[in-house]
Order: sequence, then structure tokens, then C-alpha cells
Amino acid sequence: WQLPLWGWVNFLVPLFNSFETPSGQFYQYGQGFLSSVYLGGVAVVFALVALLRWPDARAWALFALAALGVCLSFGDQTPVFSTVRGAFPFLGLGRYPVKFLYLAAFVIPLLAGCGLAAVIKSKQRGTVRAVTLFVLIGIGLAAWVAREHRFIDYSAWPENFRANVDYSWTKPAPGNSLPDAVTNTMCRVGYLVAAVLALVLSLRTRKFAPVFAFVALAMIAVDGRTHTPRQNPTLPAPLFTQHYWSAEQGRPQLGTGRAFITPEAEEFLTYVSSTNAARVWEFKRRAEWSSLNLIDAVPKVNGSSTLQMREQRLVEQTLYTMTNRLPAGLLDFLGVSQISRADSFAEWTNRATALPLVTAGQLPVFVDESSALAALTNGTFAPKKIVLIPQAAAQSVMATNAVSAVLSNVRVTAQSVEADINSPAPTVLTIAQSYSPIWQATVDDAVVPLLRANVAFQAVPVPSGAHRVRVVYADAKFRAGAAVSGAALLFCVLAWFRLGRTRAE
Repeated sequence: WQLPLWGWVNFLVPLFNSFETPSGQFYQYGQGFLSSVYLGGVAVVFALVALLRWPDARAWALFALAALGVCLSFGDQTPVFSTVRGAFPFLGLGRYPVKFLYLAAFVIPLLAGCGLAAVIKSKQRGTVRAVTLFVLIGIGLAAWVAREHRFIDYSAWPENFRANVDYSWTKPAPGNSLPDAVTNTMCRVGYLVAAVLALVLSLRTRKFAPVFAFVALAMIAVDGRTHTPRQNPTLPAPLFTQHYWSAEQGRPQLGTGRAFITPEAEEFLTYVSSTNAARVWEFKRRAEWSSLNLIDAVPKVNGSSTLQMREQRLVEQTLYTMTNRLPAGLLDFLGVSQISRADSFAEWTNRATALPLVTAGQLPVFVDESSALAALTNGTFAPKKIVLIPQAAAQSVMATNAVSAVLSNVRVTAQSVEADINSPAPTVLTIAQSYSPIWQATVDDAVVPLLRANVAFQAVPVPSGAHRVRVVYADAKFRAGAAVSGAALLFCVLAWFRLGRTRAE
């Protein structure tokens, strides 16, 4: 999730340090977040021209911002990211340093526009020729380095992945007369030369200037469209609309159960590959892998979210390292009603012991996080009988024993959980959804503390008697941010009208 140290070469040479998947897409070794970081030779040429010819120091400031973004995108491979993260701790949220390349993606085209404007204004084309030659030499050096360069072994992928990077500069793929990367690089050079030549010619003639300008724009567009094979593959629409759950399978629904992909199935689904992309898609769709469960509205134990609560991630990682045996108690607590079949990862097996999302009456046991995690993943964990509460929350819990509490009128939505509870003594209502301080709990409309339960989930202390419990997702910071954004938008609209009226006058 960070740019490889050689990754910056991909700004000009798209397939450098890349491997080809069986379905035809190329990805960089060590970086799977962005399918391409190609900037294009024309953009780089005129961005460099802007640094030399644009009479404004802000051009260098923008270039410095882009350079900083590239340095940060290397992540922990260089001291830059760790130093900045240490000085500004909030940058620690950047789990994927490669995202800092977005700075360059915005800045380089802007500088390229400034560079082209400078050439148009000054009519001096010598700088363009010199910079173009410099960029072409850089592309040639990259190809020469790659001729003998041995890239890292991507051993985590199955053998049927064609590690194209080891051979693409010296050995052609089946059916090709030239290696993939050599052919691709020659095309990039051709488009660069053609686009720059067309732009220069458009400045030398008035009669055919629009024609040459159009040719230049066409070369830039074709370059971007073809720089990496099958960057945006497509699938038939019916593969997105077809559903595979039958009535007999008991498809899990929000609040009534979850599907659980076993660790073995998750490992297989992550690396399964085939030249038949539709077949792989259908297989993963049946298995509800990654975020495909959202199409079927099927709740799942894991997912593809990159932003997770620390404790929830801790439980998930621990669970998915347990390949020999799965903790039945934890799966019951999570409401796992469907689990991957051992003999067919795209099929499901029913689990009859899954608990509801909302339970109550368990004996609260106060332990630290490490002890709670060990107990939670132990085969003897009994979620019907006990609930694990942090020791720091002991003062908020009045319950001292397990009780026979009765739940009714349970209602679960994406933003709230509601339930009526009748208990003969103080107890704890437990909800098997991730704890976050953004959630707020009330008992009979009175605010009560929302506790962390079973390491990463929710619990609400409830007094004896009949009560209505409600837990609501209420993000005050989001609402405040939305209000600020709305006010800023309103200000911009008023300023635009005011500026237009002033100009008219």
C-alpha cells in the first residue's frame, strides 16, 4: 500500500516493475492500491517547462508540494513519512501512503497548463525541445536499467500468475513479437513525440493551428487510454443483478444473522485467478467475498473496509489466524448463521446455534483486553452465560449475576438498535456490533454509558424492571463538518453573485 522505491519510474514507463494477472491487468509489485500511477510524458514535459519559463514562484511551490507527496508515498521505505507522521500524529491515519500521489496527480497537469501557456506567450520552443529530449533520455535509461533489473519475487501469489516483470523486457509474451513492456514503452515514446511535435507545429502556423492542436490532444488522450492493458475491465451487467441465495438457504439479513467466510476460504478467494474473469466474478459473488455481500445486502463478519476500529480489527485478525479450529462461542455471539462449506467455498452451510444480534441477562465478567481476547477465542467461551467487560467500566455496571431477562420488539437498522427489556434484576444488554464512542445509548430516553463488551462490541447497563433501550449512531463531528461545508458553499455562491454584479456595474 506504498509506492515502491522504483515506482516513480511508472510516471513515464507504465509497466516498469509490474506483473500481469491472468485476466490481463498489470499491477506494481508491492503496491496494489492504485492500478496505475502513469502521469504521461506530455504532462511531465510541460510541467518541467513551467518551472523554467513560468514567471511565478508559485509554480515551484506547487512542484515542491508534488515532490513532497511522492516522498510521502514511499511510506516507511524512507524516513520522510515517519518523520512527518511523528511531527504531525494525525497523519498516522494515512494507512495507505501511496494516496499521497494524488497531490502529484493534481499538481502536474496544472503545471503542464502553465508550461504550455508560457510557451504560447513567449513563442520560444527551444525549451520544449530540450526538456522533451531530457524526458526521452530518462525513459531510455529506465528501459536500459530494466533490461538487467531483477524484481522482487511475488511468491505470495499462486504459480499460475505470470510474473511478467521478470521477462517482459527480454522475452515476448505468447503471440507477441516483442516483449510487453518494450512494446508499451515504444508506444509511450511515440505518443510523446507526436503530441509535442503537434503542439510545437500548432504554434508555428495559424492556418493549421487548430488541426495540430487537435492532433496533440488526441495523442494525449490515446496515450492515457492505452498506457496499461485492460486497466478498467468490464463484465456483463447480468452478473451484477443476478442473485444466488435460495429460499432454503436462509439468506442472512441485517439484525438476524451474519455470513462467515472461513480463513481457508478467505485465503483462497483472495488469490484465486483465471483468464475467465466472469467465472472468477461469479465464484466470488456466490462466496460474498470482499464487498460483494453489499449487492445481496448480506451482513458478514469481515469485509473490505479500510477504516476499522482498532479493537474490531484485533478480533478479526485473531479470528482469521485460527485455521485449525474455529471458536464456536465467538461465532455464535457474532450471529454466524451461514458459514463457508469446507468442500466448496462458494457454497454455504447453516449454523443453528447462532445467537441474535441483541442478547441480555449474561453474567458480567470484568477482565483486561488481552485476557478478554484469549477468553473470546477459546473453545469454552459461552456467550449465552457471560459477557466480558473492561475492568475500568466496573463502576457503571450494577449487575452481579446472570438473570433471565426477556427481550421483545427488537428493531435493528443501520443507524440504530432498539429493544424492550424486562429483567428481574439489574443486567447488561449486549449488542454484537462494533463499539464506537459515536454510538449513544439511552434507557427510557435517559442517556446511559455505552460500554465495550467482548473486546470490540457494545453493552448497555440496564436496571431492573421493564425498559426501552435505544442505541443510536449520532456523529456530532460529521454534522458540524457538514454545517461548515454548507456555510462555505453558501458563502461562495453569494460571493459569486456579488462579484458578477460588481463586474456588470
